[in-house]
Amino acid sequence: MSDKTISLDIDHGGTGHAPDHYEGWVMWWTCVDRFKYFVSTVGIVLSCIIVFTGIGADYNVADFGGPVLEFITFFLALLLLAMNEAFQVGVLNTQHLDAQYIRDEGYPRAAKVHELMFGTKAAPVESNVKRLLIGQSFMVVLCSFTLAQLTTFKYYPLFVPMPEALFSGLVRSGLPGVVLVICFAQLTPSLMAKEYPLRILNIPGIYSTIYLALLIEQCGLVHFVYVFYGIVNRVCFAGTSRNPTPLSGKELSDTESVSHKSTEEVCEYSEEEDTEDSACEVAIEGAVQTARMIDTILLYVRYVLSTGLTVLCIVFVLGCIGSGHSMLEINVGVQFFLGFLALVIVTYCEGLKVAVVSTTHLDSEDMKAYPTAYKIHRLLNSSVSEGVKKFLLGRQLTVVPLGFLIAALTHFENLNRDNFPGGLYFIVVTAGLPGVLILLQIAQLTPQLLAQQNSILFLNLPGSYLLVLWTLAVESLGIVNFTWVLYFAIDKLLCRKRKDGSVYSRPTSNPLFCIFEDEDDMNDKSSTGSQN
Repeated sequence: MSDKTISLDIDHGGTGHAPDHYEGWVMWWTCVDRFKYFVSTVGIVLSCIIVFTGIGADYNVADFGGPVLEFITFFLALLLLAMNEAFQVGVLNTQHLDAQYIRDEGYPRAAKVHELMFGTKAAPVESNVKRLLIGQSFMVVLCSFTLAQLTTFKYYPLFVPMPEALFSGLVRSGLPGVVLVICFAQLTPSLMAKEYPLRILNIPGIYSTIYLALLIEQCGLVHFVYVFYGIVNRVCFAGTSRNPTPLSGKELSDTESVSHKSTEEVCEYSEEEDTEDSACEVAIEGAVQTARMIDTILLYVRYVLSTGLTVLCIVFVLGCIGSGHSMLEINVGVQFFLGFLALVIVTYCEGLKVAVVSTTHLDSEDMKAYPTAYKIHRLLNSSVSEGVKKFLLGRQLTVVPLGFLIAALTHFENLNRDNFPGGLYFIVVTAGLPGVLILLQIAQLTPQLLAQQNSILFLNLPGSYLLVLWTLAVESLGIVNFTWVLYFAIDKLLCRKRKDGSVYSRPTSNPLFCIFEDEDDMNDKSSTGSQN
């Protein structure tokens, strides 16, 4: 064997040497990787052609008033979904910063977002991250269901010589829409927000979208998730949650917080003026108790209404599928099986996402008492692989198609409009609200909350290891490798970095176009820049 060696870079920053018989393997793998990028790019282009042609010719199952309105709805839903994915990452990546620092850096809208979520040093508020994630998840699922209807086709002419069944699976099933949604509206915005969180949060419209997400959570439409989470946590995890559930009724509303503040201010003022302290305290305490009682009543009213609405949605969906009204023209028993299987897989994927990320800082040896969790942690957190990133990408490639499948199962286009008064037909049938609420509360938010409180136990659930292997296998196919092409193109054209790799964070007048001065000018001003 020749003594000639080649140098190989490995993930933890060092270099190693491999015998020359590995050189052919490395060259072959490089060719395969480039071929994946080429195939992914071609697939994205074909998907765009198929989707745009199908919407323009009105081949899809959606009924939004014709191709023009459907194109507008398509791009608006794609934009809203991308904004939701971006601000989620942006908010989580900037929660450790101070709003005044963000404003001093030249990001006024990002500072306003930070104050909405976390308050200021002078007037701190309880973190709204959990509320944001609930409202954001609702908008994500609603946009996904809308895009599923727009990109799933009840008819599409056979334009290539292939079996009819294969053509239906590749084109009419909504697969091109899945590819577009994952690439343009989920992965790329998430990558950009991870790299440039302040710039993303400073984009016009982000603040309004975040505020809308908080309003959605506040209205109580998905408060059933707290009820369901409390039940499942006590039954399946023996009540091991370290934090009290929202059912404790101890959450303070904005009204109660204001009431407490008013109590202190009024009583302090009374002391300064030397008035009747005891009478003031009694009066204000009575007002606080009244506000607390009203808030508790309203909280439980939201629980009851949300639970009743969710039960009605489940009964409605099961009844319509059983009556043969589903868009999928397959056996009813098969539809029930596919729907149940899809919900189970999505539940696992959503919980594993939180559990995997929450345990990355732990040592695998501390999990030996939980064999499945131990194997998953060792597999994904190896020092010579990017297992967590690959898992998250493969998880996305698994969840989105299943979301499209559930959207198809819960879309009942042949229901009689006359049976739905007013705009109820649009809400129930066209928008698919019943399916949205079921998927969101049962298969997304509940497992996320469970995994947040019981990360290791969730990793140790039966079937978790096999699903992780599946996500890694799906990621290795390179279906959406075009995402990296798009990301690096945007990064180079709109958000150029310094040569040393650091980020020059001072924005221009347009937050979307971050092309800065010459390199010399940038280096002169490096003392005022920061890495976001």
